[in-house]
Amino acid sequence: MRWQYQMKGLPVVVIRETADWRKIRDPQGDEVWIHRALLTGDPTVITMYEGQIFRSRDDGAEIVARFPSGLVMKLERCDGAWCEVSTGDFRGWALRRQLWGVETLNGAP
Repeated sequence: MRWQYQMKGLPVVVIRETADWRKIRDPQGDEVWIHRALLTGDPTVITMYEGQIFRSRDDGAEIVARFPSGLVMKLERCDGAWCEVSTGDFRGWALRRQLWGVETLNGAP
């Protein structure tokens, strides 16, 4: 075995699929086929670098939280250049370009 995922909730991007299998890409760029039963339907993203979560979709809005590079967050939805995310007790909007895992096989959520 070359490697093994040890982090629950790590975002992956589905790049191909069959009835039972998904070819996924992880944040490091590794690609592998995995059985669909091992994937959840809960979308997550990982932060590419330090940034902020804003109360609304405006970089002039109140900052709700700051995040470090490499933080995994739940992806709620995206609207243009912004994605609604949550982590711990914080929920708000982050710039899409700061997040990895937003794109999916069928486009962005």
